[in-house]
Amino acid sequence: MHILISNSSPDPIYEQIKNEIKRQIVTGALKDGEILPSIRKLAMDLQISVITTKRAYDDLEKEGLIAFGCWEGDICSREDKELIKEKKLQAD
Repeated sequence: MHILISNSSPDPIYEQIKNEIKRQIVTGALKDGEILPSIRKLAMDLQISVITTKRAYDDLEKEGLIAFGCWEGDICSREDKELIKEKKLQAD
């Protein structure tokens, strides 16, 4: 999974991560059941705080877009694309 973050963006980093994962689910880059990087691994890859990564993952779980505990503490995507698109349209 490839996520770009920008320190010059007005959006907080956790929000950038959350939006990028949502985008990848909608476009099919992340498939239902696919294992995402652990919170620690993603934080290390992006060179950011584990707390920031956890915030993004927690928000995605609250929205029903991912679920914890698929494999050894990692997470997996778990919602169909149409529902995600509908939620995105409601948010805009």
